[in-house]
Amino acid sequence: MGVGSIGRTRGRIFVALAVAIGLALPASASAAQTIGQTAPADGCTGGEAYTQGPLLASTYSPTAPGVITSWSSFAAPTANTQLKLLVLKPNPAGTTHFIATQKDQTRLLAQPGALNTFSGLHLPIQPGEQLGLFLPSGEADCFILTPPDTGLFFTDGDPPLNVDVDFTGSNSNRRLNASAAVEPDADRDGFGDETQDGCPTSAASQGTCPTKRKKCKKHKKHRGAGATKKKRCKKKKR
Repeated sequence: MGVGSIGRTRGRIFVALAVAIGLALPASASAAQTIGQTAPADGCTGGEAYTQGPLLASTYSPTAPGVITSWSSFAAPTANTQLKLLVLKPNPAGTTHFIATQKDQTRLLAQPGALNTFSGLHLPIQPGEQLGLFLPSGEADCFILTPPDTGLFFTDGDPPLNVDVDFTGSNSNRRLNASAAVEPDADRDGFGDETQDGCPTSAASQGTCPTKRKKCKKHKKHRGAGATKKKRCKKKKR
């Protein structure tokens, strides 16, 4: 099966690609970055998972560790198609082998023929890991027709977490219709440092960072007639 079984190619794809919607840009390790690409696309087969082939896989992967805080896909003209975002780690067992490390919930693309964005996520992702999509049922526009490249790999079913899966299917000249915002996560608490975490230096708080109390210095007692008394720090009542 796979995207080749659908055979739908819309002329509007080529017009939209001329403006290069959603292309990933390189970013520094200390700043948020956008990975992946979105544009008016074509349909994939339901019940299958897809990810980018090796030639363009790096554009669907961050350059530094972080947290996916939102992701987007350009919806089909048909209303209420469904997609699920995957984070996949390539497995040295083979070029087409991947391990799912993170998954979002199934999302309803309620705005047909438009960019749909889902925010409030906390999905960790590492350099080398890449975006994937699973289609729960029916059809959804998961690929952008843009030759030439190595295309997409796909497999039947929703890949289980932390299990090697061989994406044995392949389709050429296609790019995954998905992009994601990746924010740094310095304290590794699962909250993006730029929009979700008010205290990026401590995993104990995502609001205002707790203030540090000054420690009282202990004064040595001096015995003798000329010794002066020094005030001791008083403990604050809680």
